[in-house]
Amino acid sequence: MPELYCNRQNCENWVSPCIYKYYFHSQWCEHFKEKERKVEKVDIRLNWLRQKHFKGIKEFTLQANGKNCSVIGDNGTGKTTQFDSDQWLKFGKDSTDRSQFKVKPQDADGNDIHNLETEVEAEYLVDGKPIKLRKMQEEKWTKKHGAETESLTGNTLLYWWNEVPAKEGEYSQKIKELIDENIFRMITNCMYFNTRVSWQDRRKILMDICGDMSDAEVIASDVKLTKLTGILSDHSIEDYKKILAEKIKGLKEEKEKLPGRIDENHRTLPQVEPDYSEVEKELQGYKDQMTGIELEMNNASNIANAFRKKQQELYGLKGKQDVAKTRIDNAANSGSKDLVDEKSKLNGEKYKLEADISGYKTRIDQNKKTIENNSVERQKLLNEWKSLNDSKAKTIASEFVEPDENSFACPTCGQSLPGDVVEGKLDDTRRKFNDNKAQLLSTIDKGLESNKASGIALKSSTETLQKAIEGYTSKLSQSETRLNEINNRIADIEIVLSEPTATPIYSDDSEYALVQEQIINMQTELDKPVEDTTSSLLQNKREAQTKIDTCNKTLNGKDTIEKTKKRIEELKAEEKRVAALITEFEGHKYLLDQFVITKVNLMDSNINSRFKYVRFKMFNLQVNGGIDECCEAMVDGVPIADVNHGKKINAGLDIINTLCAYYGVTAPIFVDFSESVSEFIETSSQIIRLVKPETFVKLDKILQEALIKEHGSYEAAKTFWNNRNKSLRVEVEQ
Repeated sequence: MPELYCNRQNCENWVSPCIYKYYFHSQWCEHFKEKERKVEKVDIRLNWLRQKHFKGIKEFTLQANGKNCSVIGDNGTGKTTQFDSDQWLKFGKDSTDRSQFKVKPQDADGNDIHNLETEVEAEYLVDGKPIKLRKMQEEKWTKKHGAETESLTGNTLLYWWNEVPAKEGEYSQKIKELIDENIFRMITNCMYFNTRVSWQDRRKILMDICGDMSDAEVIASDVKLTKLTGILSDHSIEDYKKILAEKIKGLKEEKEKLPGRIDENHRTLPQVEPDYSEVEKELQGYKDQMTGIELEMNNASNIANAFRKKQQELYGLKGKQDVAKTRIDNAANSGSKDLVDEKSKLNGEKYKLEADISGYKTRIDQNKKTIENNSVERQKLLNEWKSLNDSKAKTIASEFVEPDENSFACPTCGQSLPGDVVEGKLDDTRRKFNDNKAQLLSTIDKGLESNKASGIALKSSTETLQKAIEGYTSKLSQSETRLNEINNRIADIEIVLSEPTATPIYSDDSEYALVQEQIINMQTELDKPVEDTTSSLLQNKREAQTKIDTCNKTLNGKDTIEKTKKRIEELKAEEKRVAALITEFEGHKYLLDQFVITKVNLMDSNINSRFKYVRFKMFNLQVNGGIDECCEAMVDGVPIADVNHGKKINAGLDIINTLCAYYGVTAPIFVDFSESVSEFIETSSQIIRLVKPETFVKLDKILQEALIKEHGSYEAAKTFWNNRNKSLRVEVEQ
């Protein structure tokens, strides 16, 4: 893409409009010519940084004098701890942005060493004016009530600003007023911007630095993007991307399902469709057959009805015969009828008495059981009454005991409270004791009243039950006496009834003989054979109905098949519609990708012109021609993650220089592993190099020879060098 210029004459960025006709003054000059940001310049430098009992350092002062310096020492001597202490002093975090880390010194087993005050103090020069910060963590030891020794109950943080004690909130606010924490981290740590800041935030910061363009201005810069105006409506590019992604995802999911739904409908269609006119003819034939069967079944039904009528007449005659027989029997046994009636009446009274006796016994047993339960409950109430009276006596006898004055101490510092405060707390404690005592006595009295009421109710219940038992016992005795009398009378009646009686001759009775003759004649008629065709007719009817149902099912399938074919065509049309929408929306997505490419190309030179050492890659090209937005620093065309540590440091310094210019502030940059950088790029910020020195063997030959000459031998020079690097030292640039 060619370099872009303004088409307004007399503009410093002007070129002939016939070449770049789509670029206008408002889209170019207002965004891409250098803007002068009116920001107040602030220069922060470290004068000195002191640690005491911080992590592995007993006491050390980094004396930088506001200049570039190097903190030199072997691994484990505390170089990175300098950066950690600086960050903890200002933000309560270490150099890796952790707020949870151990600041106290540790013993060989990794446990905190106690009874030490961890302290960090520093003096910064803000535009030459000194500002002192101090932060201390001290342990809080408290002697708990009843304990012989004090125990560690926490830690307390103390703050000072310019030697004036400050609360944590005031201290944090003053630092925030000096510089924002996020900005500070970006401009004091070479690795922070590229490793700790998300690519989305990096991209936003670069856009803020270089000046962003509106969506409308980017669209107006390229005629190929003009369709986006109508497509976007009132949405932003980012919002429409989200809308588009959701729509395309939904349509693709729908498209994937449609072939299966079409195939599913195809599978329901028969391989060969029947001849529906032939099926209709067959159906009519089976219906005619069914009519004939039903006519035959109607004739057979009439015959069966006549047969059933004769059977009913026979049953009626037999009933008359039984009545006549009963009449004859009664006449022959008229003497014993009265005894039978008496026995029946006595049996009825007997059954009632037996039920009453069983009921009386059950009620007596239930009442006795309840009386036993009442007795157990009464004993519980007596025990409870005794316990409540004992508690009341103890409570009345209890006296207030004043606590030891040593128990009244400040929860924060552990010091004893003033006398008036202690007296107030004693009065408070005494009042609470008396209130609790009165409340407890009231509760006990209520319990005694409730216990008494329960005992009275229990006694009344037991007396009522005892009276009921006496009543039931009397009724039981009367019922049992009457039952014995009834049983004796029934036994006497059964003896009389058991004596043999004369058997009557039924045929001598004219009515009985007439009915007997009619029964014989009717039974003869019924015994004549009758052909039963009902079963075969029912079987024929079932077969005909099955054939009718089959034909109807086939004819009903005709409508279903037509509906299925119609549905298949509808699904095919839907498949085409969804495919067309996907194509349309993917075209929109392509335009959005082109929009981003156009915008990045418009801004790329402006963004990268702010940096001397790094270039920023703002999007990745995909295999399918689309793009993925990104924001990745590059050094000589290589992603920063893949270059060596020295190049990463210089790339970070280059980014810091731009950030400092934009935010209008410089601050000390702590550079760990500085030995990996052969030459630092130029920066206006103070640099504090954390350096691991070379071993004596790898030293520059000139320096090595100078040390040998100074100490008299190779071994002496090597020993001097190794001992020198076992502890930290600071070298300040002059």
